[in-house]
Amino acid sequence: MTKKDHKESKVLGPIFVMGIITIVIMLLSLLLSLFGIEGQIADTTRNTLEMKMVQINNIFSLNGIKYIFSNSLSNFSLITPIAMLVISLITTSIAEVSGLIKHLSTPLKKLTTPVIIFLTLLISSLSTFLGEYSFALLLPLIGIIYKYTGRNPMLGILTTFIGITCSYGTGIIYNYDTYFLGTITQLSATIEVDPTFTYDVLSCCYIMIVSTFIFVFLGTGIITKYLVPRFKKVQIEEDELKISNKGLWLTNIIVLIMLVATLLMILPGGILLDNNQNSYIAKLMSPTSPFKEGITIILLITIMISSAVYGKVSGNIKNRIEYNVGLYKSFENIGYVFVLMFFSSIMIGILEYTNVGIVLTSFLIKLVSSTNLSGVILITLFFIVNIIISIFIPSAPTKWQITAPLIVPLFMRSNITPEFTQFIFSISDGIGKSISPFFIFFVIMLGFLQKYNDKNDKEITIFGTIEWTLPVVLLLALIWLVLIICWNIIGLPLGIDTYATM
Repeated sequence: MTKKDHKESKVLGPIFVMGIITIVIMLLSLLLSLFGIEGQIADTTRNTLEMKMVQINNIFSLNGIKYIFSNSLSNFSLITPIAMLVISLITTSIAEVSGLIKHLSTPLKKLTTPVIIFLTLLISSLSTFLGEYSFALLLPLIGIIYKYTGRNPMLGILTTFIGITCSYGTGIIYNYDTYFLGTITQLSATIEVDPTFTYDVLSCCYIMIVSTFIFVFLGTGIITKYLVPRFKKVQIEEDELKISNKGLWLTNIIVLIMLVATLLMILPGGILLDNNQNSYIAKLMSPTSPFKEGITIILLITIMISSAVYGKVSGNIKNRIEYNVGLYKSFENIGYVFVLMFFSSIMIGILEYTNVGIVLTSFLIKLVSSTNLSGVILITLFFIVNIIISIFIPSAPTKWQITAPLIVPLFMRSNITPEFTQFIFSISDGIGKSISPFFIFFVIMLGFLQKYNDKNDKEITIFGTIEWTLPVVLLLALIWLVLIICWNIIGLPLGIDTYATM
């Protein structure tokens, strides 16, 4: 065995690493419970700030063992990204078979790689309006587009993932998470410090616009330097798909009709809104909103109809049999994604059951709140700590419910506004989850990387992927940190009548 072969034989695949991480979490739950380690988190359910204890649940206890055997399958079946991914794969599949994606990708062949990356980051940032569905939609779609333009699909998938995670909650168009985090921010501010404080989702609109373009421009340069050289260009696959300008013209008409119909249904009082909510963004994107639940179906119907028309006009789809086959073409070589999701759901479920992540969060937040720091040093400390926390608790709402009741009042007493505090949280949250194996879309991204991985290349691994992205993520984190510090020092407005300092 050569030295190279020996080195490659030591490569640990994602499933094996997930198993090791799961075992480590289980052992930690045993040790921490034996030593009586507890966490203290803030509880605001009664509109008062109360501290409650959180215990480590020992997975080796009777209840823990029952949990393992009774929840393994339910954890897997309850992962909503599965439904998102299936719908997304259907839409990209029929769009590819019809020739629609090939037609839309053709003009992109003339663009340079940095321009392609710039557009990818911009689209990824804007797509965060869709929430987590942006991952399920763009990861397979961008991979196909890169393939048609002669770029490595793996580069497109990594760029898309970085673009969504590192701009999630800070993009030009805010999403429901921004609104929901704002409700927690308002409650945390009014209970302890300022009873008159009211959070406005547009309070950070200026810094969101500026930071998006800074992120896209500088991110393009960083990815071009550190990621592009890692991936060789691929040859454009020759196929028999025809290009039809008439088909594209008819497709545009269909998309326009569907867009107008959707807009009419989401106007104030529209049938796709949850009119029991107070603000428009809550009516539009709350978990009980018909639009939030149905946006994937709207997109699916639109793409299915558009692709059927384009495929028929172009001659790429001749009959119903070819159309039906086209609905599942993208599912080829994608079974590995679902295997990874299964083992990931077990790992994440055990982490959540044991409360190891919550206790770690409690310790770190207590550490930050116990300091007498203020200004730039406090901002920097919280920024770094929240990145660490986000690796273990990728869910922004869950994390903010734990941290906001302590952090928001702390920052307010340090003359930093709640709006700016939430913005800092959103930035560092995205940085952390971009390198988190506990983030389900990180796992899905690994599966798509493996789909396009050349047989002669080494296996896609968790730590190998983090090694690829870490220089990019760290540089982006530094840029974000410099941006918020400069914004704080200069005193620029965050939005309309909103500033970083009180």
